[in-house]
Amino acid sequence: MAGLREMARPGLPRRRLFWEALWRSGLSAAIGRRYGGIGSLFMFHRVLPAGTAEFRDDLAVTDRFLRAFLSFLRRRRIEVISLDEAVEALRGASPRPEGRPFVTITFDDGYADTLLRAAPLLAEFDAPFTVQVTTEMVENGESLWWLALERLLRRREVVEIAPMERRFRVSSPRAEAAALRSVSKWVAGDPAGRAPLLLPIFRKYGISPAGTAAEEGLSRAQLRELAANPLVTIGGHTGSHPDLTQLAEPEAAREITANKAYLERVCERPVEHFALPYGRGGDREFEMAARAGFRTVLTTRSGALFPEHGAGRPDLPLRLPRHTADGSRMWLSFMEAQRHGARRFLESRFGPPAVGIGRGAA
Repeated sequence: MAGLREMARPGLPRRRLFWEALWRSGLSAAIGRRYGGIGSLFMFHRVLPAGTAEFRDDLAVTDRFLRAFLSFLRRRRIEVISLDEAVEALRGASPRPEGRPFVTITFDDGYADTLLRAAPLLAEFDAPFTVQVTTEMVENGESLWWLALERLLRRREVVEIAPMERRFRVSSPRAEAAALRSVSKWVAGDPAGRAPLLLPIFRKYGISPAGTAAEEGLSRAQLRELAANPLVTIGGHTGSHPDLTQLAEPEAAREITANKAYLERVCERPVEHFALPYGRGGDREFEMAARAGFRTVLTTRSGALFPEHGAGRPDLPLRLPRHTADGSRMWLSFMEAQRHGARRFLESRFGPPAVGIGRGAA
């Protein structure tokens, strides 16, 4: 009880208090007996330096938080294993010792800080990880609208997004992050139709999506350096990061197959794991990934891994849920509650523990 009283100190955000109480009370662990599975995948994007003046969005965590998370896992004797090892465990080819849970770490998109900041830190803990790379992040494409939007919001105090009929005052990091969430949510409602509407706005303010990608994304040389790291697995994440469900099948298939071919050519090794942009996809996208030769399809649905995720035909990719590392909730209590399956338990309203099993939306 002393720990709970300490958590209730003034100024602690209510949503953090909820996750802290769930964790420290033991309720999270109790839920984990049914919802915790045999292991967990965690999805990261960017890793920025602690104390940076640059605003952080939900897709970025600090290096301090990543270190704290890895240290916590080590203290709890939770092993960090590669995605290939996780697949073996799900298939039953590599049983876990004494039923010990595991964690697998993935990074989406292909930011340069994955190499420059995350990789050295993960090496300290001998922790393998997977990087799901979008082709245009490396080749400086124009379609990566969120990079240009972040830069725009950092540089201006007032930003007008005419298609939304909104004007944002962004004179503080908190206001910048709130504006980014608002515009991103609007784009997510129809990425194919709304993202192009932002290009004239970027031009108006002198922002280049391609130039931003060149500065923030991996270069070819950096991608090769990552691929040569024995701790790293390279995965696919489409050519231009579209919502595949909004594309005709031939175009969606090209996004998947061309990305795989590009990564295998640059990295000179097989690329067998694929992450759905925005986590959106269903049976059609799953089957296209299978035809392209991927072993797994990673989603953004929160849930632990269960043996059921490894069942089915061995020639089809596994459809795997992932927890998220959220820059607005950099709390070990939130990470641990996800690992226990408590988030799945709550969001599903006490539904089945294994998410994404069978046919239907990923």
